[in-house]
Amino acid sequence: MNCRHRRQLPLIQTEEKCLAAGLDDYISKPIKLKLLFTTIQQLYSKKINQKMALLGSWG
Repeated sequence: MNCRHRRQLPLIQTEEKCLAAGLDDYISKPIKLKLLFTTIQQLYSKKINQKMALLGSWG
């Protein structure tokens, strides 16, 4: 298949589909390292806060 004939979805539609499918976040190509690291940090912090809240409810 020739690249000129490929159908490409707009990024916003692709992002919405991914998030609707249950992904935590979405990063499009080309990947910018600062955005990648910021996103990982935010997701990690969110997961840690959820675990701390769960542990706090036990005590």
